[in-house]
Amino acid sequence: MRAEGLMGLRVVKTGLAAGLAWLVSARLFADGLPVLAPLAALLTVQVTVYRSVAVGLQRAAAVIAGVLLALLVAHGLGLHAWSIGLVTAAAMLLGQALRLGQQAVQVPVSALLVLALSGQSQLYPRDRVLETLIGGAVGVAVNLVVVPPLFTRTADMRLGELAATIATLLEDVAAGLGGRWDHARAREWLMRARRLHQDLDAAREALAQAEESVRYNPRRVAHASATAHFQAALTALEHTAFQVRGITRSFTDLAAADPAAAAALSPAFGAAIAAVAGAMRAFGEALGGDSGGVDRLRRALVGARERQAEAAAADAGPAAGPGSPAAAIRGSLLADCARMLRELDPDSGPHAEAVGQAAPR
Repeated sequence: MRAEGLMGLRVVKTGLAAGLAWLVSARLFADGLPVLAPLAALLTVQVTVYRSVAVGLQRAAAVIAGVLLALLVAHGLGLHAWSIGLVTAAAMLLGQALRLGQQAVQVPVSALLVLALSGQSQLYPRDRVLETLIGGAVGVAVNLVVVPPLFTRTADMRLGELAATIATLLEDVAAGLGGRWDHARAREWLMRARRLHQDLDAAREALAQAEESVRYNPRRVAHASATAHFQAALTALEHTAFQVRGITRSFTDLAAADPAAAAALSPAFGAAIAAVAGAMRAFGEALGGDSGGVDRLRRALVGARERQAEAAAADAGPAAGPGSPAAAIRGSLLADCARMLRELDPDSGPHAEAVGQAAPR
């Protein structure tokens, strides 16, 4: 579902929850205006069901703690500037001690309101707690019943996009090796590889949101296995991103240490990198459960290993003889390529469960 659709759905659910919370509370508290119930419902309707439950419980705990604190000190301290300051500080410390997150501010807010208004209405402390509980319960119920959101498809898309980004970088490296390249060009490839951490962070956030959206969700049975699939895919992509940095670092070091050897680098190395890029792109397609995606990945891996063997056998020129710095760099380059291919292997690789399983719609 698109972001605009999700926002629109959340707006509708929030309005519905606020209205229902008011309706329920108005019947129970006919002598007042139960504004706290719709306020609690408004704050409880969150992006995921799990977060709604967490926020609802935290807010309820914060309100109860603030009310109890105010009731404990109201008779002994009275209402003075110094007592207000003391209660506020104590309530803030209590909120932090209870680890209530963003809802910790409700502890001092509730305490101050009880101190200020309990003189006008002896029922205010009770009403504040009950209305908060009602609003929170209604907010959770609405988010649970009315199209509870799931973000497994979003996570699938983010992981596929990350794989495509890595493949594009490798394709650009392979194309560059087929022409004139130097240390500055290799340095540009390395900088792009280092910036992959931003795409990795976005994928991690998408995965965390997907895992959270499955918790307490009535549709979780169909999506439970997807999170293990996502975690395996993310781990594989994290490792391959590390290897891409190693590959681009090898080219940077080679161009700096021996420009002649870099210029004489066999075209087989460019072909090997292009084949690895093809395997990475096939991996990204297989992540989404694309029909035949795993078979295409297997074929791409076979071709990539053949190109790697050809690059290993290729002679890069007399300047790159055994024991030379250029030979060591070439060896490191081929080792990183081999590690990448193993990470992507759907049969004997360490993350075989990453591919071939689409997230349920």
